[in-house]
Amino acid sequence: MALRLLAAAIIPVTLLVCAENGAVPAHRQDTGRARVEAADPVSPQALGWTADQLLAARRYSRGRWALLLAQALGGIALLAAMTRLGIAGRLQRRLSRRLPEGWRMDLVVAAAVLAALGAARFPLLAARRWREQAYGFSTQRTSAWLADQALSHALEMALGLAVVVALWALIRRMPRWWWAAASGAGAALAVLLAAVLPVLVAPLFNTFRPLPEGDVRDRVLALARAGGAPGAEVYTVDASRRTAHDNAYVTGLLGTERIVLYDTLLSGYTPGEVEFVVGHELGHHVERHVAVGVAAGSLALAFGLWLLHRLQDRVVAAAGPGPSCGSLRSIAALPAVLLFLALYGFALQPAAAGVSRHLERRADLHALRTAAGRPGGLEDGLSSFQKMAARNLSDPDPPAWIEWWLFTHPSPGRRIRLCAEWLARESQAPSAPI
Repeated sequence: MALRLLAAAIIPVTLLVCAENGAVPAHRQDTGRARVEAADPVSPQALGWTADQLLAARRYSRGRWALLLAQALGGIALLAAMTRLGIAGRLQRRLSRRLPEGWRMDLVVAAAVLAALGAARFPLLAARRWREQAYGFSTQRTSAWLADQALSHALEMALGLAVVVALWALIRRMPRWWWAAASGAGAALAVLLAAVLPVLVAPLFNTFRPLPEGDVRDRVLALARAGGAPGAEVYTVDASRRTAHDNAYVTGLLGTERIVLYDTLLSGYTPGEVEFVVGHELGHHVERHVAVGVAAGSLALAFGLWLLHRLQDRVVAAAGPGPSCGSLRSIAALPAVLLFLALYGFALQPAAAGVSRHLERRADLHALRTAAGRPGGLEDGLSSFQKMAARNLSDPDPPAWIEWWLFTHPSPGRRIRLCAEWLARESQAPSAPI
């Protein structure tokens, strides 16, 4: 039953997204300030789209959402199959002739489980890349993409194995309070990763350079000083070696904080539009949203581990046939534990997305307040939102339940209309709030 569920979750969705019309819309054209003048700032005309491009954007967005859901449901289905069939327990019994219970056994069993999960995820990753190629976004050769996937999987495996071995060591040594110790260790690990990923891991995949001298850099530095973040580090990344998408983000903790701009953003947007995007990222930086996200994630993890501790008898009972999994102490319970955490994360997804959308809206408001203080700033903001939606083929008005469940940012339509409202108020009252 669980194996049939796995196939039902992955195969039809993969076939669906691969069977889409692969015609590449001409969505990379310069869709500039003229769009601001349209009556509806989210209309196809305002975004610089033809009717066919609007349909293409909707197809592209639907496929992305389907893949996200398939990845989540497929992982749950695979873990359910492994749990129901007692895969980890069977492997442990075979290995018990050579390895005693302990970290070596944990390492081997966890490696097998995590490798199976990684292999099952690969078809969906390949389907996602196929779609990116079909819509003209992927710029990477297959060999380079495979190398990236191998490196990413190796890093994830190393981290996953370290976490599993450490967690089961805590479970055996602290049977009543392992969840509290693991929660503290998880929070510390989250802080560490947030601090080191920008400087140790991200450079393995891309080249980061300080923003080059010129008008854009001058604007950004002036904006940072005015926004109370004179020491903000702004970098550009060679994202175009992999993708034609436009993006920017803020990352880092404990002195590694930085704002990163895609080189596609710098080449496709006006200096004023880039300044507005940086204003949004400065909002994240000034309000320390990376730290807020780490704290929120750590609290969610602590509650999930406490809940796992309270329900551990049921989790162990679900861990498959045979005597090898008499308690949570046995690594044979790993698939059941991962299934519990996957279901917990799936149920928590709407709340996590809601928190993220709240932080993104605060960053948008920071950018709008900053832009309102300079001539043409809000026009730049509106144009940048419209251009990003158009160039990234984002459905401006997704179904409400999709936005509620999956979106970590407000929908493009909401952001565009918010900026248009600010622009309308400014045109009516020059003394609009700054």
